[in-house]
Amino acid sequence: MPEETGPSATYYLRHFEIVVAHSVERYGDLLYPEETGVIEAFNALDRPARQLYARLFNRRHRWFLLENIEYAEIGPLGPPLDALICSGLARMERPGPDHWDEIFPVLTRAHLAAALKQERPKGTKNALGQRALARLETDPEALLPMIRLLHTETFELLMLLYFGNPWQDLSSLVLEELETTRHLPTPLSAHRLFQNREHLNAYLAARKVERRLHDLLEAGEIDAVLEEVMDITAFFEKGTAMGGYESFGKNARHIFARILTWFSGELRQVPDTEVMEFLTRAVALPLPADLLIPIQERLALHLRRSGHRTRLIGLLRSLRATDTPLTFRQEAIVARSLRYLSGRRKAAPAPEEITVELTPWTGTRGGRRLYTSEDGPVAVEEAVINHFRGRGFDGWHVENAFIPTFAAVTFVEAFSADVPGVFQSRYQSAPLDFYSMDFFERRAPLIDQLARDILSAPDPRALLTARYGELQGMALAGADWRRISPALFARALSALPLQGLVSVARHYLRHPKEHGTGMPDLLLLHQDNGEALWAEVKSPSDTLSDLQLHWLEHLTAAGFRAVVVRVTEPSA
Repeated sequence: MPEETGPSATYYLRHFEIVVAHSVERYGDLLYPEETGVIEAFNALDRPARQLYARLFNRRHRWFLLENIEYAEIGPLGPPLDALICSGLARMERPGPDHWDEIFPVLTRAHLAAALKQERPKGTKNALGQRALARLETDPEALLPMIRLLHTETFELLMLLYFGNPWQDLSSLVLEELETTRHLPTPLSAHRLFQNREHLNAYLAARKVERRLHDLLEAGEIDAVLEEVMDITAFFEKGTAMGGYESFGKNARHIFARILTWFSGELRQVPDTEVMEFLTRAVALPLPADLLIPIQERLALHLRRSGHRTRLIGLLRSLRATDTPLTFRQEAIVARSLRYLSGRRKAAPAPEEITVELTPWTGTRGGRRLYTSEDGPVAVEEAVINHFRGRGFDGWHVENAFIPTFAAVTFVEAFSADVPGVFQSRYQSAPLDFYSMDFFERRAPLIDQLARDILSAPDPRALLTARYGELQGMALAGADWRRISPALFARALSALPLQGLVSVARHYLRHPKEHGTGMPDLLLLHQDNGEALWAEVKSPSDTLSDLQLHWLEHLTAAGFRAVVVRVTEPSA
């Protein structure tokens, strides 16, 4: 437990300094002199000033209204703030139009009214903001000065080096210390994630471009993303310069290769013709093997799904023509493709369907269609559970939750295995390679041994139930302790074939990112006769996705009864 809690808590600074010191010790040789200077300036501050910087750094924004800064453990704000300003770690300045997106979330209606010189502002905050921005364009001093935290990018870099990923922050340390969460006791790797600054810069630049392209994809700007990706492809094909990327220098090839690999996994919104063109061109590029193999996998899958047998044969010939031995993943590409070409993989039969008639409710909630029940309007999944309850079933909405949770419990030793480079701090919920096929490839013998050990145990269900109790609440990738309660876990273990559960959990771990979605919505277990159903629920206008079909097929092959519940509605 922390030494102090409540308003006098000091763990913000303590944890901040732990991250800084560890990252400097481990990666100090990769830091630029100006970054080292920023760290030295921070360390030279007195304790209240360091506390203030750490507190502000942990907030979402980098601009602050003076009246919104108050911390009981720091005391009077003046001296520590003056110290931050004198050291160059903060600045008092008037924000301009270029800072608008950063400052608007921080501004209050009162500040916007002051900028507009209105005592009683009218309209929404957004409306006031638009008027204030227009005034700021012509009057740079319209807004009062604000505190701006500086050099945060240096400490964000240290956070990345400490956690080994860009999404964790100091809350991981805080929650662990407060004993509200736990992490796996994992062996820290002696292998550094980044070996030199060029490698680190390439990673940072690639993430910046990936985020921008991802935002464009999310906004539906598919054509803009395709245009840029095709330009990058042309860069590799012709070696031509790329406008806007000159600053990447020697890092350009690595950055572009990462982007192409990332994009190969983001093709769901892209028309088939463009998908085929991109993958065909990308797979012929001179990319590093670890970045090229995922593209080869995507192309082989696309060729099989679209029935391009001749082009699939060409891909297999190119794989086998190489002088280097095929990797585990490339062997898998070849094996699956040969089964398809030989006809041994026949077209899977359509999944079993059950029709359920439900009465729609007259309204919606959050844009979702609702259905009537004794307890009022419910979502379609709950309505189907109610229907099957009348037939003697208990039901749970377990979509994308039960199988990953079962996998985490069953194969937890594989999650914490000592693999070089995958654990950079003890606050990771998974190894850094978890969301890739490398996770399975590197641990296949261990996963297979764990499966054999579980299935050959004297009482495997009791063993897994005990494991669940030991792990419950732990930050463990895929495990959803809230949705998969101890009672549900025990009930499912008692009703479902254990061999099949181990099989589907193993399949999920072959590629957690790709296989982690599309699992059936419901688990239905009969109260008396032992009947069990995995059910994908489809309202009248829904269709099955490829991943949903994949999981229905795989669950059926593993010995389960996996069905589609088609919801119909009474005729008007």
